[in-house]
Parts: sequence; C-alpha cells; structure tokens
Amino acid sequence: MFMLAIDWRNPHLHISLIQVPYDSGHRNLRMGTGPEKIIRSGLKTELVNAGHEVHLKSIQVESQFHTENWTSFSVIRELANQVCESRTSNEFPLVLAGNCNTCIGTISGVDTEKTGVIWLDAHGDINTPETTQSGFLDGMGLSMLTGKCWKRMLEQVDGFKPIDEAHILLAGARDLDEHEKEMLRDSRIKLAHYDQIRKVGVEQTITPLLTLMRKAVDSVYFHIDLDVLDPTVAPANHLLEPGGLDIDDVLLIIRAVKERFRIVSAAITAYAPKFDEKGVTAHAASLFAKELVS
Repeated sequence: MFMLAIDWRNPHLHISLIQVPYDSGHRNLRMGTGPEKIIRSGLKTELVNAGHEVHLKSIQVESQFHTENWTSFSVIRELANQVCESRTSNEFPLVLAGNCNTCIGTISGVDTEKTGVIWLDAHGDINTPETTQSGFLDGMGLSMLTGKCWKRMLEQVDGFKPIDEAHILLAGARDLDEHEKEMLRDSRIKLAHYDQIRKVGVEQTITPLLTLMRKAVDSVYFHIDLDVLDPTVAPANHLLEPGGLDIDDVLLIIRAVKERFRIVSAAITAYAPKFDEKGVTAHAASLFAKELVS
C-alpha cells in the first residue's frame, strides 16, 4: 500500500493545504470560517517561505437542502477523496477544518494497522448518538474514528478503517461529561489529562504514553482541536473551557511525537475567528502547522 510520510532527509515538502469550511453541515458559518481566516493570516505564505510547495484546495458539497448529518458525511467523503488524491500525488495532507469529525476523511487511505492517532482537544469527542446530551455530531469524532457509531455511514467513506483504541493518545482534555469519563475508563485510549500535564509537565506525562504507542505503530495522524489551548491566551471558539495548554505545550508535544513517529496526515480544527480578536489563535495555528511539517 502506498504510504506517504514526512521525509526527514528532505525538509521541503509538497503540501496539500485543504480547507474544510464547514461547521455542523453549514458552510462558512461559525467554526466554518476558521480555515479561510488562518490562510488569510499568512499560513500559506509562511509555508512557502519555509521552502515548501503548497497547493491550496477547498472542499465544497452541493445540496439544495442542508442537514447536519447528511452534509457532514458528504463533506467527509469528499475530503477522503481529496486526501487520497493528495497522497497519490506525493503531497502531504494538511487539513484546516471547522469540525473534528473530518478526522475520518483526513485519515482515510492510511494503513491503520500501523498508524496511530495523536488527538489534542479540550473535550473527549467520544460520545455516541446513544450517550450524547447535545446531539452535536462533532462530539463523536473519536467514537467514529474507532468504529463505535455511525457504522453504516462510515462504510460509505472510501478507504476508511476503524482505528484500534490502543493506538490513540488523547492529550489536554479537561471537559469530560460523565458518560465520556466512563467510556474512557473502559477503553484502551491513552489519556494525558490536562490536570496531569499541568501537574508534572508535558514531557513526563506524554513520553511514557508515546513509548507505549511506539511498540504498536510507527506513524500517526496528528489532530489539533484549537480549544485545547487556554482561552485566556488563545481563544478558539464558543466552548471557552477554563484552563488549557499553552502554545509552547502544544509545540513540545508535536516535537516529542516527531522524534518517535512519522506523521502521515494532520488537521487543525475548531477555530471560530470571532472569538480571536487579537489574532493570537490564528498565529498559533500557523506555528503548529509549520512545526508539523518542519
């Protein structure tokens, strides 16, 4: 199977920078406005100045009547096709998306038996239609990724195969409802809780978990939900949960992962520019993107 990853001997990459400007099935609303804002803040220019060749792309699905679930899965399917085309063209897929459930499209086509997931998020994203209290599809990303829900819909996504829970690291979570806490306790997902990171630091919390993952997988999909950041420093969206990681914490995690794994695809998600009046979060997104491909 074709397997693309960053070639550390060649720091100049062909990057497919894919915008997914959707939030809950709506285009260019709320977090759906984030991808364009990050681009306008200079990300493409910065990547080009770093020596990369960048191909800017955008996802759009046509429908006369938009519903959250149908449109969201249509977006996921189209993204999966775009990622597949990018990988076939030897381009690194770097996705900017409104919702975290786009992870399905971003990871499709990857050899999931040897690929793990690094997931940075303030939330667990492990609800299902049976456990959710909000009905928010975007709170089900990890459950979808592990094949726990929406199975018939996921069967329609070309190249998708569920990820083994033991191959997933969730880092920075600090807002978990009781169902999510129970599901995480019963799962094999590795959890680097925000409180633990704050208590002993990034290195001591993350390193043992990455070491365990490295025994099973040698490459990863890297997912950053920007609300993992402290909203008093870098507000990402309407879910302004107290606490959160510093920008430097996230950069340290990216570097620790790069020391141990190949990164085969990556996504930066959940950014609503209206909450980021000073542009700090958009700048942080650019820093993370550049670090992921450096």
